[in-house]
Amino acid sequence: MKRLFVAAVLILIAWVIWPRSRLLEMSAPAPDTTGHATDLLRPGPQTTAEEELRELHGSILLMLTALKDPYRPPLGINEEFARALTGGNRRGDLFLATNHPALRDGRLIDPWGTPYHIHPRAPDAIDLRSAGPDRRLFTDDDLAISSGNKIVD
Repeated sequence: MKRLFVAAVLILIAWVIWPRSRLLEMSAPAPDTTGHATDLLRPGPQTTAEEELRELHGSILLMLTALKDPYRPPLGINEEFARALTGGNRRGDLFLATNHPALRDGRLIDPWGTPYHIHPRAPDAIDLRSAGPDRRLFTDDDLAISSGNKIVD
């Protein structure tokens, strides 16, 4: 019964975190069931930088919710998050497709080619920041999202 409750909570969290995917379900044709399950973890072809930031943040929060000690790997730098999201965790769970466009050379990279800045604030709370078009962190054009799932400056 506890597992059913946990599964229901994870599904609810995923539904709340990814509102864009709910809109796509209503307008998109039925998915091809012959593909791999990880195909569902890839962003659509028209994904904006802000949408990709939200999707990555949601994937990280989902992973942090699903993987509790002793299954949670040590997380602190970009490479550790990328490895854990793509199955490099003790349970081998995938939270992001291994061919996701943001994954390059074992790191999470923003659309401008700069590694995302990931700041873990608590065991279940992180901030995610893209350097933006100027490719310099902590400038006016940065895109950032806090654990409250809000895009911040």
